[in-house]
This record gives sequence, C-alpha cells and structure tokens, in this order.
Amino acid sequence: RRHNYMSDEFTEKAIQLTRRGKFTESLDLLEKALSYNSGNVNALVTAGVRANLGQYHLAMKDFEEALLLDPECVNARKYLESTREQASKVRDISTITAEARRQEASREREADGVSAVPTGVSSAGLISKVRSSLASGDPEWSYVLDDDEGEEVQT
Repeated sequence: RRHNYMSDEFTEKAIQLTRRGKFTESLDLLEKALSYNSGNVNALVTAGVRANLGQYHLAMKDFEEALLLDPECVNARKYLESTREQASKVRDISTITAEARRQEASREREADGVSAVPTGVSSAGLISKVRSSLASGDPEWSYVLDDDEGEEVQT
C-alpha cells in the first residue's frame, strides 16, 4: 500500500509539472513513481510526455505498456495514436529535408562544375581518370587547390 501511495504522489506531482511544460522534471518524478509501482498505468501514460521531448519511440512504448496493463485505458490509446501520427510526420519531414539537402548539394556541385561520381565507378578508377585528365590538360578537371602551406596552387 505504501508503495502505491508513493507512486501516486510522484505521479500527481509529475502531472502538475507536465501541465507547466517542465517535461524533464516530470520524467524524473515519473521514474520514481514507477520504481515504487511499475504497474502504475497513470504514471506510464503520463511518461508519454517523452513525445514532447521528441522521444516518440519511448513514449509509444510507455503507452503500449499501459495498454497491456489496462487494455481499456482511453488516454493511453488516444495518446499512442497521436504520438504515432506525430512520429510519422517527423520522419516524413526528416526524409524530405534530407532529400532537399542532397539535391541542393548536388546542384551546388554542378554549378561549381563538379559532377557526382557515376554509380559503379570505383575510387581507383576515378583517381586514374582524374590523373590522366590532369596530365592531358583537360580543363574539366583543373581545380585550384591548397598546398601544404595553405597557398592556392593552380593544377
């Protein structure tokens, strides 16, 4: 009984902190609450505050664990779904952002006259092509480089 009381007390204080936007402090109290009673569904649902810190995977695990203990827990189910949606949006945005950065870098290389290495070309093959192009004076492969002292050298 004492363990349940302490777990509930820590959970209630964590809920108050969560409402004030103090998510990290809330999680500290929730860890204490769960150390007293690992089956405290309310603490597990509240621990889903991890989603507010971008820890979607951990938040979903908390909600899923709460649902294992209480399959009828409406808040756990509702928050699990909204966290899944949010995590999906973040993944989509990350994927789009990474692709946009890759395309931008490719455009910048092309604008600088540097094309991407074709698929299937080995490093050794590319180095050999660059060396022979430089030796022949091919301007496509002529760059300004820094020598060991940081001075620009025309190749």
